[in-house]
Amino acid sequence: MAKMKRYPILFLLFISTTVFSQNYESLSSKVQSFFSQGNFGAAMVFAEQAAVQAEKEFGNTDTMYAKALNNLAMIYQRRLRYLDAERTFLKTLKIKEKAAGAVNFSYATTLVNLADLYKFRKNYVKAIEYYQLAANIDKQVTGENSEMYASDLANIGRVYYFLEEVPKAINYLTKSLEIREKITGKDNAQYAINQVYLADVIALAGDFARADSFYKLGLRILSYKVGTVHPIFLGALKQLSVLYRDKGEIKIADSLIFNGLSIIEPRYTRKSTLFFDFLSDLSELKILQGDLVKAEEYAVEVYQGRKELLDSLHPDINRAALQVAKIFFKQDRFKEASIMLAEFFGRCLDIRQLIYPALSISDIQLVEKMCNRLLIFTIPSTLPKCNQMMR
Repeated sequence: MAKMKRYPILFLLFISTTVFSQNYESLSSKVQSFFSQGNFGAAMVFAEQAAVQAEKEFGNTDTMYAKALNNLAMIYQRRLRYLDAERTFLKTLKIKEKAAGAVNFSYATTLVNLADLYKFRKNYVKAIEYYQLAANIDKQVTGENSEMYASDLANIGRVYYFLEEVPKAINYLTKSLEIREKITGKDNAQYAINQVYLADVIALAGDFARADSFYKLGLRILSYKVGTVHPIFLGALKQLSVLYRDKGEIKIADSLIFNGLSIIEPRYTRKSTLFFDFLSDLSELKILQGDLVKAEEYAVEVYQGRKELLDSLHPDINRAALQVAKIFFKQDRFKEASIMLAEFFGRCLDIRQLIYPALSISDIQLVEKMCNRLLIFTIPSTLPKCNQMMR
């Protein structure tokens, strides 16, 4: 009996040795594979192991270790571990600067990654600071007429768009567009993306006709440069739909989103984040058309689908829950609306330390408004608790 008991132990030891004795290259390959599949949970496990292994193989001052940390930070961001991502990016910068200085493409790339993180968390001041640092480096290394510098200017212009600083946004995006036209001409995907970014700003300024023209020009180029199934094309199509929705032309907006869904479903299936993003917009359009039955059908599908597809802490699940609650409220189904809101706030309590820094002021105000409108009619005694959660 003693011998028989040893075999499982020896087998486990063998498995353990096999797992933890993998070299950096092998672990890094697994990270890339899981990341490309969108399996960020598994990617994170191997990325953490890869970082440890890289430090062992190359030392804690080597650029390979910095590369492993940079990959880990990007995965932390996808997993919504924002503080871990920030700390890891900053650590990466220190190693890269010590190893090769701060005026090089690699260092600038990590600056951009960190700026992307700040932008995602809506810390726009920090985002601009790091995008500008990257722009200064890329301008020095590659010159003014380079794709890298044009990309940096576009990034800065994009942040000013989110800040609704229209003149600054137009200034940076126009400079980026001029550089790209000089380098590659107008018949280019990056040029088209710039057109779409400019269209967003022009739409914000209220110039419908000019924004419409810029969107359509960008979409025309993207349709044959990257294809209609590419997320970049579909994102531009979605923005064009928003333009028509805001102008009050709901039927055209509806048809654009419907066309997008007909492209997405065969390529990405109905169980993809892209499909749910478009279906959520369609639900909102059905509300505006007064078709609450269809609005509810689509909103519930989005909510259930995102719960199956995304991490339980993902803010898109809560946005979907709020959409369902809003529809229930419009149907005078206050009890069901309050249940959805209770789930929303329950999730906020569970993930407050993790997610809350990424929630914008406008999102917070929307949540408080929904809480006041819904719960005051259903469970007034819980209203103070809801407001307290949001502080």
